[in-house]
Amino acid sequence: MVGCGILVACATIFWNRRIARLKATLDLIEGSESKEFYQERYAAFREYRKDANNRRAILAEERDFETQQKRDMCLDFLNHYELVSIACERGIIDRKFYREWMGEVFVRDWNAAHELIRSARVPENGEDKASKEAFSEFEKLAKSWGGKSLP
Repeated sequence: MVGCGILVACATIFWNRRIARLKATLDLIEGSESKEFYQERYAAFREYRKDANNRRAILAEERDFETQQKRDMCLDFLNHYELVSIACERGIIDRKFYREWMGEVFVRDWNAAHELIRSARVPENGEDKASKEAFSEFEKLAKSWGGKSLP
């Protein structure tokens, strides 16, 4: 009888963790699709992705204040994907469910962000350092889902 009770307890723990992971995934998706903060950053990144002139301005070494703000918003948007990637890796959100919902967009945005990510990995404007590992978890997950390698 004790063995049966342990089995039931383990199954209950397993299913409760699975349900919590799915709920966390849904909450993350809903939050990123409905909150103004993410929508503004997505709009900036979408403009970067679709408009070559905007992309060149954002990637230029010299940027005016407005263009710098757009660049920062694009990087904020990519930070969201980095957070998602870490959460997937650690089992905090459900990787399979997130991939079913966002996989193609996730990879598309990774492929479009190569130059911006490369620029984020290099010090600029006299800074002493930059993170050579910036967006590394995003990179790892996107590549595992079919994304391109950084050139």
